Amino acid sequence: MSGRYTIAAREDRLSLLGERGVAVWAIEHPRWDGASCEFSAEGDLVRATMPGPDHAWEDDEADDEAGDAEADGPAYEWDRTYEEPHAHQDAPENHGGEWWVVEAATGRVLATGPLGTYPDGAVAFRHPDGVHMGLGTIVHDGPSHTFWGSYVDGRLHVIVVPSAGRLMSVHPAGTAYVTLTTGMTDDDPGGTLTLHGFPDHETIARWPGTGLVRGEWFGGAEYLDGERVLVKVCHGTSASRWLLFDARDLKLLGEAEDPCGPAPASGDTSGRA
Repeated sequence: MSGRYTIAAREDRLSLLGERGVAVWAIEHPRWDGASCEFSAEGDLVRATMPGPDHAWEDDEADDEAGDAEADGPAYEWDRTYEEPHAHQDAPENHGGEWWVVEAATGRVLATGPLGTYPDGAVAFRHPDGVHMGLGTIVHDGPSHTFWGSYVDGRLHVIVVPSAGRLMSVHPAGTAYVTLTTGMTDDDPGGTLTLHGFPDHETIARWPGTGLVRGEWFGGAEYLDGERVLVKVCHGTSASRWLLFDARDLKLLGEAEDPCGPAPASGDTSGRA
């Protein structure tokens, strides 16, 4: 049902919005910054990050923004019947936030699983196989992990790829994916771009940010196609340049033009009606 509906993850609620932004259902939760949500390939499920049981659950009262949809969602209890995640390496020890599988039509929670960390941000990616969902997390004061989940036969299966960094992009064929560490530390000043295989999650290649100019850091990465990965390099808060890498082995192919193009010069009316 993803075609006519929008799933929205806010600081304090997960909502399914229909036409004109009217909420079909909503699940309220404590305020936090790690919200992420995505429809499954079939559109019948929603995968969403939620604060875990260690999070301080409080009744925060805040003014709703004008035009926000309101809905009285059903009361949910935490589901503790999830399957323990099986880690590709060593799973994080603490419970942290959770990853939920929610029935899109009703908002019913079908399964939950621990993330082992409280992310400061998260982004979900559908895998081309239509079964797996990837989750990239950002943790500013600790290692960021990449997660892969599948919901099969009523069970949520989660694989943790510890300290891999944030999942950034999945190969169009689904055979690989790239991650970035946050960088900005003495040991990893510019971050590290890593190429992983799928479904084995083995490391194929790495390109450390130590090869960048002093003060630069990796700000983003995406597959242009099955053969090339485009990586944004930042200096300060803005992109300084773009690099192209071979999608097979992360061999540096050279610099690329800004995909957004330069801003038009003052007085330039080309392209205007």
